[in-house]
Amino acid sequence: MRTIHSALLALALAAPGCSTMVDPADIAPVAPATAGALCEGMVATLSSRASQCLGQSADWRASNAPKDVSCPGVSASASAGTIAFDVELGATCLETSQLSSCFELFGPLARGLPAACSAALLGSQATGAPCKQDLECASGYCDEGATCPGLCVAWPAACASTGQCAPGKVCAAGFCQTAVLLGPGALCTVQANGVCGDGLFCDTTLPGPQCVAQRTSGACTIGGRTCLTPGSTCTQGTGEVTPTCKPFVGVGASCAPGAQQCVTGSWCSPAPGGTVGTCVADSRPPASCTATAGNDQRACLGGTCSSGTCVAFVLTDGACTSDAQCGPAGACRAGLCELRTCP
Repeated sequence: MRTIHSALLALALAAPGCSTMVDPADIAPVAPATAGALCEGMVATLSSRASQCLGQSADWRASNAPKDVSCPGVSASASAGTIAFDVELGATCLETSQLSSCFELFGPLARGLPAACSAALLGSQATGAPCKQDLECASGYCDEGATCPGLCVAWPAACASTGQCAPGKVCAAGFCQTAVLLGPGALCTVQANGVCGDGLFCDTTLPGPQCVAQRTSGACTIGGRTCLTPGSTCTQGTGEVTPTCKPFVGVGASCAPGAQQCVTGSWCSPAPGGTVGTCVADSRPPASCTATAGNDQRACLGGTCSSGTCVAFVLTDGACTSDAQCGPAGACRAGLCELRTCP
């Protein structure tokens, strides 16, 4: 399964850590004229919202979710007639994405495009027909696990994890069930298909357990929903016994080396003495980098770290020896980089 949103979401959740907070109201929606233009608008909008909601620097987003990753495929599908594009609904899609909450865009149920975006890009491929991406399927998703191109298949009834279920459903008792949003104080483990709502998390330390408000400090579980979104993240800094919620620290702001609090796409550069530092942007080719980069190590934006030096990603049709050289959505096939449309 691969959609524009799922590709962005996977990248967004890959690392903790917002530099510039972008107010969605400041982004004026422009009616896209083509499916490709809508894709580019969606990438830009979701990237700015990921910066606001998940704490990722603009440079990191641009390097890890560029518009040329998936939009040529959307344009090709539209030209081939496997995706139908609605111009009016395209504008509604962008406006909806700008105004939606962080929970709606990146919460536990956000595994597909906003409803308005799905309506603007309608797939025409029936179940069993070939496909290269989820958007081409009239229903269900594109299963690329066994064939290339993949095949459109229906969403399963049985499941092992929520990721296997259709958007809006969760995996409960081995079956995909419609999710029920729970409010403050609700017992979050009694109802198998219950999900704590916006601004809440399931506190397993309380009797019940219960849905309670997210927090900006205190103990948390990395990858969980304990910390308030937007504005904070769960990390385990140097010397900390357990992970804790911390506010995001943007590029140029002061930080504590080892605290793991700089936004994704930056690192804490210590001042002389090592007790304080400043969040600075990660390296770009051909600057130096740290191969085992973490939140407080200098990573490489727009390339890979090879022997301590940033090496730019190889462009499409360029020579390669590994998938890593071809960027986040590329693959090395027959010695050349190409967009990854199949495994």
